[in-house]
Amino acid sequence: MTRTAARPARMPPLPPRPGWARLAVTAAAVAATWFNMWVSFGPLRDPSRIQGEAMRGFGRESVFYTMHGNVAAAVYAALAAALAGAEAAGLAPPPPPPGGATAVSGWTAVASVVYGAGAVVLTAVTLVVGLGYYVLIHFHPAVRLRAAAEPDFDLIMGCLHVIPVVAMSALVATHPPARLAAHAVSVRTAVGVLVAHGVAYAVWSAVCVSVNGGHWPYPFQVGLSLGGHLAIDGMVMAVGCAACAGVAGAVRRRAGGGRVKAA
Repeated sequence: MTRTAARPARMPPLPPRPGWARLAVTAAAVAATWFNMWVSFGPLRDPSRIQGEAMRGFGRESVFYTMHGNVAAAVYAALAAALAGAEAAGLAPPPPPPGGATAVSGWTAVASVVYGAGAVVLTAVTLVVGLGYYVLIHFHPAVRLRAAAEPDFDLIMGCLHVIPVVAMSALVATHPPARLAAHAVSVRTAVGVLVAHGVAYAVWSAVCVSVNGGHWPYPFQVGLSLGGHLAIDGMVMAVGCAACAGVAGAVRRRAGGGRVKAA
């Protein structure tokens, strides 16, 4: 009786290398997000623009949640562009098959951020930045007075609060499904990261306000009681958690099921 040799397991097909469309999206995202950082927060910021007490005081731009969203989107876009370039050049390792071991390398670490928690959490953060501005801040009388004094104020605010979420959404939408599935994180993990950052921001903001003599970064915060601040923070946190769950669901659908978990 002769034995037939067992056939080797068929390896899953490798994801295609990034095409020009994806490389173009990453390049556009880098240009847009870093334009925000350079012009709105950086060396090209117009010195004639009005600066409130919070902007001039301790912590400066870091007291604004908007800055956190813009910095996160700019760094993420740069990492996504570098990773897409490495994949196009064949430098980044392919994603492991289901249940397989993950190769350890610098690019693998970058991929775990770009295709994993970063894709979900940072998209949710930028969504909160955009919604929060246009719901709580844009129509506030003090903000409308400033817009009347600065002709390009609404354009700048639009760039700061719309570009990050558009860039993040475009980047995540062009990520290869196989790589999203290989680096997926659970909704619980993503929400945990977002809540941890939200709490850290709230504490840092309170420290800055205390050092700055009570000057809050946003006009709607002025005059709120402690209970009012906690209520607003809780509402924003709830919106962020809902955004995290929604983005995670979208990533799960794009990954074709993958390993994204509901809890």
